[in-house]
Amino acid sequence: MERVAEVAVRLEFARGASVSFGDPLELSLDCSVCRRCRRTVVFREGRSEGVCTPTGHLFPGRIVGKEVVQRGLEWSVA
Repeated sequence: MERVAEVAVRLEFARGASVSFGDPLELSLDCSVCRRCRRTVVFREGRSEGVCTPTGHLFPGRIVGKEVVQRGLEWSVA
């Protein structure tokens, strides 16, 4: 079964702040491989799978797109 999830974040920064969004994306997820709850799973763009920590085994998921938008002082990442 394939599932698609979207993570969206809106951030507001003070005028003059410098902003950059890089790799990796870390999420707290329940792992279907080790069956543990609230594991930190690390995803990197261009990789075919994520990594479940702290064990380091592969997590069946990947980043399929990233969009960063600036509107005034507000940034959106989806």
